[in-house]
Amino acid sequence: MVSSKSYIVKNLKVSPDLEIKNQYFSKRQKIFSYNLKSLKIKEHLETEEKIILIRPCDAIALEYIDKVMLEEPHDPQYKKMRELNVFAVVNCIETCEKGFCVSTGGSLINNGLGDLELTPLEKETFLVEVLTEKGENYVKKLALKEATEEQIKKCAKAKKKAIENPGQNIIEIPTPEQIRAIPFEEWEKIASGCLECGFCNYSCPTCTCYAETHAERGSSNYSKIRVWDACVLESFNLMAGGHTTMPNRSRRFIRRYSHKFEVIPESYGVLGCVGCGRCYQLCPAHFDIQKILTYLAKKGVEVKSPVIVNQ
Repeated sequence: MVSSKSYIVKNLKVSPDLEIKNQYFSKRQKIFSYNLKSLKIKEHLETEEKIILIRPCDAIALEYIDKVMLEEPHDPQYKKMRELNVFAVVNCIETCEKGFCVSTGGSLINNGLGDLELTPLEKETFLVEVLTEKGENYVKKLALKEATEEQIKKCAKAKKKAIENPGQNIIEIPTPEQIRAIPFEEWEKIASGCLECGFCNYSCPTCTCYAETHAERGSSNYSKIRVWDACVLESFNLMAGGHTTMPNRSRRFIRRYSHKFEVIPESYGVLGCVGCGRCYQLCPAHFDIQKILTYLAKKGVEVKSPVIVNQ
């Protein structure tokens, strides 16, 4: 049984934008090593427990990634990481500048996900709530001081305020049907300014695409490596002989949005976007995903229900 006690942690510095993806899925990750002569194989798995701080939007993203990485055949590295590490969800008392998590079904406040929940009370001071047995065991190691009744009430008040007044504009998210209804010409207009840098993929907490390669280590020793990949890049579909199945930039742009707002919802029952806004923050072309989604939702309705003028 998980304890209902709350604790206080002080002198904890938390970045305004906790970058989650590189914490659970490294940019460059060694999968296993092998020797061609001895045929010995060594799998590389995490061995040390660590705590990973994430935001409420990232906790929702993690639920989706679990569905992808843990479905059979599961990913051994990811499974070990999930079993070993403790995930602490840090509540957002104020909205981030580009976030729209409320529009995608989320909230500034965690909804029971993760192992621990942290709520800021004042600078570098957080109230800690235990959500799982793993979280409780981790807290015991820290020997934290129990929260006072006053601190607990202050936490509840702060969370209530963040839920009731998130400070975000609510935007309309296009449905799978609306995404499918939008003609290619419209997509070409939107994608015309895309630089194909891949930052949107690399920063997205729900993107899981990667490429694999084999690296020579000398003396018949090799390693199998995986690195992040991005579906907006032409090289993403590169095949033997230098042929690519999707050379058109607009088609790749469509695929990204179609996957997030059509394929994932219909396959897994959740959106492929958690409204974190990181793609906009890092985009050198300043593609505002909120404006794009609003436009797509509007165009999708117009195409499906054209205005008929009486003659």
